Amino acid sequence: MKQKLTVLSLAALLAVTPLSTGYAASTGAQTDSSTTVTTETKSEEDTVGSSVYSGSNSGAPDYYFDSGNQERSEDYDDSYDESDNDDSYDYESRLGDGEDFIPSFAGFDFDSDFDFEDVADMFSSLADFRSNLDKADYGKYLEKQQAENNLFTLKQGVDFDTAIDELEQSLETDPNNQALYVELALTYLASGDLSKAEEVSELLAELAPESYLSFMLQAELAGSQGSAENKQLYLEKAVESNPTSSVARFKLGEELVSAGKYNEATVELMTAAALNPQHPEVFEALNKAFAENGNTELKAFVNGVVPKFDVKPFVENGRTLVPFRAISEALGADVKWDGANQQVSIQHGDTTIQLTIDSTTAIVNGQEVTIEVPAKVVDGRTVIPLRFLGESLGTIVDWKSESKMIVISE
Repeated sequence: MKQKLTVLSLAALLAVTPLSTGYAASTGAQTDSSTTVTTETKSEEDTVGSSVYSGSNSGAPDYYFDSGNQERSEDYDDSYDESDNDDSYDYESRLGDGEDFIPSFAGFDFDSDFDFEDVADMFSSLADFRSNLDKADYGKYLEKQQAENNLFTLKQGVDFDTAIDELEQSLETDPNNQALYVELALTYLASGDLSKAEEVSELLAELAPESYLSFMLQAELAGSQGSAENKQLYLEKAVESNPTSSVARFKLGEELVSAGKYNEATVELMTAAALNPQHPEVFEALNKAFAENGNTELKAFVNGVVPKFDVKPFVENGRTLVPFRAISEALGADVKWDGANQQVSIQHGDTTIQLTIDSTTAIVNGQEVTIEVPAKVVDGRTVIPLRFLGESLGTIVDWKSESKMIVISE
């Protein structure tokens, strides 16, 4: 009998205190609703008061930052900087207590009974959790995930001898810094000296045997020797050690895709996307997992998670139509319905949009705009062209044709 996929930790996670400092890399030790006008015509707003997200009409994720607080991933500098490795820099920062995030898939059949919607439901809870985090703390988490991703990117076209000398000197003055061991080992590996890379990895394993950074390093070395089985094993250990590492989950997901374990890969990659929606490579891996597994049903991710759709996105006359309310609220916008005039409006930051059912004219910040397909009601929900929504809200819309996946991000 089919069992519903659950993540015990997602319920517990909502009660976890915001971002803690987790495990210090320098020591390897643990540190501490809107009013609506009623009408006899059925529309999506007949259900206002219980929006697509649990809670109030304004309960959509609010973890997005304005341009003054948020840096896009492409703005990060992946060059080595000794200041990044002082006592205050923590590569292993976690969201709350990592142990409360460990999912339990015991008894779940990842084969014929796998249900994408069951998996997607889990991560809407994770989005709710993110919305409760302190924005500054979540911003630090994203920065450290980017640093972690850079850390495990093999450097090319550098003077390896000079880089190795500098890293060894840094380790002499900071011998407990796990990130330095990782960078040194991977620099040796990139230079072609596997033996030296293994020596450094062994030193890190002695220093911090349960460190997820150590497990990830061992996974990289195993992969370099063609041992896919050992690489997967070490990545599983890394995820168990630090369940909120989006990078560890991404790498494990990639490995599972390579092994043809597409359903398990989907879970890991969707977790990584929900934790850190600013990692575009995760969506490339998800696209591959879906496509190779034959999952080509139209699907949409909004800032890393799949919104709860009463009406799924669909294609009509070559245009992709999406549920207006579900997408908008997932972006943190305020949506209102005027049943008397059959109009829906959205307020998102400084942008105001007004649409009238069956009209090809929309009002964006007081200006008339022509849309290629009019808004209409399908099964009680207003659907509109995806292109118009993305352009009007200033979002980035990426279309993955192989798996028919829409990725919407701010």
